Amino acid sequence: MMENSKTFVFFSNPFGFGTVGTMLAVLEEFLENGEKRIIYVADETTLEPFGSNRGVKIIRSDQRDLDKIKEILKNIKNPVVISSQNRFALKAAKDLQIPNAFIDTLTWFWEAIPEWYYDADLYFTHNMPKTKSKIKILKKAYVVPGIFGEGLPSVSKKSDLVMYVGGSVNPLVKGIPKDYLSLLCLALDRLGSCGERITVFSDKASVKFMGKTIKNPLVRIENLPRKEFLDRVNKSKSFCATGGLTATMESFKLGTYVSFLPSTNLSQLGLKDLLVNRGVIKNSFERDEVSSKFSIPKKISEKEAISRFREMDREILQNDQYRKSFVEKLEDLIKNSFKIDSNVLNSQTDFITRVGTSGAKEIYGILKKEWGF
Repeated sequence: MMENSKTFVFFSNPFGFGTVGTMLAVLEEFLENGEKRIIYVADETTLEPFGSNRGVKIIRSDQRDLDKIKEILKNIKNPVVISSQNRFALKAAKDLQIPNAFIDTLTWFWEAIPEWYYDADLYFTHNMPKTKSKIKILKKAYVVPGIFGEGLPSVSKKSDLVMYVGGSVNPLVKGIPKDYLSLLCLALDRLGSCGERITVFSDKASVKFMGKTIKNPLVRIENLPRKEFLDRVNKSKSFCATGGLTATMESFKLGTYVSFLPSTNLSQLGLKDLLVNRGVIKNSFERDEVSSKFSIPKKISEKEAISRFREMDREILQNDQYRKSFVEKLEDLIKNSFKIDSNVLNSQTDFITRVGTSGAKEIYGILKKEWGF
C-alpha cells in the first residue's frame, strides 16, 4: 500500500434511514471497485441498516458532535471525507482542510440550499425535479442520477405487502413516534379479514414497541440490514411507506407498487405532494383529511413540523372521533395498496427511469478523477 493512499471516511446523518441508504450505496460502490481503506463513522442507529462490515472499519461516535468528529479525523492518516447530509462532518473537514464531498439528496426540496453546504469541495445531488437551477450558486456541484446502488434485478412479485416506517429516530425530537405507531397498529389489527400477509419494517426501537402492540397474526414486525430489506421489497407486490425519498425511489426501481402512509416529516410531505401532483402516487392520505385543523403550515422548520406531527398524532389518538376516522382511512389505504393500478405503476417506472439509478457509480468516478486515487 502506498504511503499516500487515501483513507475514505464516510458519514451519514442520524435522521431516519434515507441518508444512511444513500451513503451505503456510495460506500458499496467503493467496495465493488476494490478500495480497502474505508471507515464508517456511525452511532448505533445508523449502524442498523449496515449489515456485515465487509472489511470496513467502524468507528462508533455521535455523528453530530463537531469536536468528536475533528478528533477522529485528526487520528486518521490521509483522510478524505464523504458525507451524506451531514453538515457537522462537512464543517470538521473544512476546518481541518481535509478534502470533502457532500451528498445532498434534498436539493429538490429546499427553497434555497442551506448556506453551510456552500463550503463543500464537491457537492452532489440527485437528478430530481427543480435541482439544476438551485446548484448554480455552488462552486463545484454535480447533478447525478439517483444514488441507490445497482444490485437486485426486479423479480416476479408475490402477494404480500411490505410496510416501511423507516428509521423513526431523529436528533430533532426525543424518542420514537409512539402515538403514530399506535395508530398504525390499530389499523393493522383491523386487517385480519383481508387474508394478506403484511411485514412492517422499522428501526429496532419502533419494532420492539410495535411487536408488543400488534395482535394480528398476519402482521410481522422486523428490522433488517439494508440489503436484506431491499430483497424483501423486491419480492413483494406492494410497498406502503411514509414517503422517504431513498426507499421510495428504490421501490420504483424494483418495480414494486408504492403507496404512501401519512408523513412524519416535511421532506416526506414534500415528496408526496410532488409525486401525487405528477400522477406518480395515487394511494395516499394525510391527517388533514381527518380534520382541516391537522394541516401543516407552509412556512415552518423541520423541527417545528416534526413536533407538530407528533402533537397531532397524540390528539388524534386521544379523541374517539378523530381516532376512528384516521384508523378507518389508514385501513382503507392499506387494503388499496394490494390493488395495483397498472397506469400508476408505469408512471412510477417512468419517473425512476428519468431520474436514473447509477448515481453511486458516477460519484465514485468523479471522486476518483478529482482526488486521484
